[in-house]
Amino acid sequence: MPHLTTTQLTTLKQELNTDPTARGYAPLLSAVNYQAVADKVNQRILAAGTVAREPMETADLIESIDSGNFNQLTTANATKLGILLSTATVRIASTQVQGLFSALFGAGSVTMTNFAALKTRPASRTEVLFGVGEYADAGDIELTRTI
Repeated sequence: MPHLTTTQLTTLKQELNTDPTARGYAPLLSAVNYQAVADKVNQRILAAGTVAREPMETADLIESIDSGNFNQLTTANATKLGILLSTATVRIASTQVQGLFSALFGAGSVTMTNFAALKTRPASRTEVLFGVGEYADAGDIELTRTI
């Protein structure tokens, strides 16, 4: 069952008809392959844009900590880091969280550069059009053909 609103379906119809990013919807629409169109419009690719990667799993954050920066932490800062990483997820795009990590590792550190790269991820066209986590299913695609 389709889940997008009428307004979103109208926007999606325009996306599919004009194909502004040359994704190649037309042949799939002609073949009435609505699932393939949905897969294409939901595919996360950097060319579509980026969206905030929030919240982020703590394990991903830990993997981006530079060992040299980690080894330079004072005992007090290592304790603070342990507290910050004690949750399942971290809101890495938050300016407050960035400030806390910057105070621990230093603004120009390798770790902070790694964290900056983690703040966003490739987006799908549906996320660019409708927001993070949004998607279109085959039913949505089919409905765009009749509105």
